[in-house]
Amino acid sequence: MSEIKFSCPICAQHISCDAQWAGMQIKCPACEKEIMIPVPSSAPATAPPPTPLKVGLSTAATRSAPPVAPPPPAAPHVPFRPALSPAAGDAPSGTGRRIAVWAAVIVAAAGALYGAFTWASSAQKKFNVAREKDAAESDGGQVGHIAELNSVLDATDPGKQPYSGYSAPEFAKPVEEKINPPVWTLDVASAKIPSGKANGTISGSPFVIDRAYLQKMPTGYALTVRQGAGFQAEREVLISLPLKPSENLDARTWKIGTSTTNTNPRVTKRWMAGGRQYTKVYTNGYVLTLEFGRSTIDGLPARIFVALPDEEKTVVGGSIEASFLLAGGTAAPRPVRRDLVDDY
Repeated sequence: MSEIKFSCPICAQHISCDAQWAGMQIKCPACEKEIMIPVPSSAPATAPPPTPLKVGLSTAATRSAPPVAPPPPAAPHVPFRPALSPAAGDAPSGTGRRIAVWAAVIVAAAGALYGAFTWASSAQKKFNVAREKDAAESDGGQVGHIAELNSVLDATDPGKQPYSGYSAPEFAKPVEEKINPPVWTLDVASAKIPSGKANGTISGSPFVIDRAYLQKMPTGYALTVRQGAGFQAEREVLISLPLKPSENLDARTWKIGTSTTNTNPRVTKRWMAGGRQYTKVYTNGYVLTLEFGRSTIDGLPARIFVALPDEEKTVVGGSIEASFLLAGGTAAPRPVRRDLVDDY
């Protein structure tokens, strides 16, 4: 009986077997891997039961193997394909490769967007700075804009437009804001009304008018010239002007010296000291010059000089614009100008 000698293609173990095993698949006795027994070029016509496998370099062993049971029926012939050794690194699948490519694209796009946003912000900031600089150099910036706006408002303000009709009388002109202190004197001939806003001293304290108003009384009008915005004035002079019910104050004048005693207006001064208000009334011995103009929309303009015979030499002089009040301190309806009524 012929033998087949071959080597395991996996572990190179020398194996010999009976020719009847040719073409069959077995496990290597050494590495226990599935191998295919080669088929010799000339195989026997009949296939007697195979003999047991022998492992070694030769079949001339002096000691024969013990008898064994006949082998099981031959398994279906399966061509032997040796397993390929794994490569050093598995190549990425198609899905993994696509994910990697998209991730790289997204990262690149995000970087490009961030760079574009940074550049745009920097360019906008430079543009704003340049525009503000040009505006400041061209027309003075915000200050120039405000000055231009004020000039436009002045040009459209009716109160600041030149009057093309008759010239306004002295009493219709606005009261000057400058301060010219009056000079105290009890000589009516020497008493002079200073130009500008009414001011002076009351009981030794400086006085500058804050408000003047006229209030209708049963015997005439009461003129109040006061300083202070509170309920009680800091300093004020109140002059009672006797008039008949049919008379008004337009263009009326009072000039009273110390020797005048008949129907003198009563003059009252009030002043604050130590948190209290003090009052003193004068019916004679003072000097008063009071010149009213004609009623306007804003009230009744007047020029005043009053000097009292007190130790502190109280004196008030200058121009005023007296508003009309009703009883209780509310504003009275504005009087109608006589010159306008006469025109119709």
